Amino acid sequence: MGLAVLGLVIGVAWWIAGVTIFVALFGMALVARHRETGRWSYERRSWTGEQDGRQVELVFDEKLVVLNRLTLCVDGQEAARDTIFYGTKELSGAGVSVRVGSGWIGECVGVVLQDGSGAERPLTERPAG
Repeated sequence: MGLAVLGLVIGVAWWIAGVTIFVALFGMALVARHRETGRWSYERRSWTGEQDGRQVELVFDEKLVVLNRLTLCVDGQEAARDTIFYGTKELSGAGVSVRVGSGWIGECVGVVLQDGSGAERPLTERPAG
């Protein structure tokens, strides 16, 4: 990244320096993600559980890289959909409420199912494949 700034100082086209900075920042984010999650790829992951005899699934789609897509399915039917960038978001639909956390590099840091009494249970991540 220092080379990009140096390039700007000595007169390299601004767009070349901009592209260089973008590529450097994206590369650093990928390295940080690999250190945190052990994965290089951005993929679709899901967590499952059961509440009151109903099958609950939360799909966390990382393929948008920065803005992750959340889909809550109850008994195989989509109940709610939203996006998350960073922090915690609650997704509710079909009488089910799920709280999802996203870390600073877009990784999922927690998925918990909330019941009517306010008690929380973590959902189980489904193995990829």
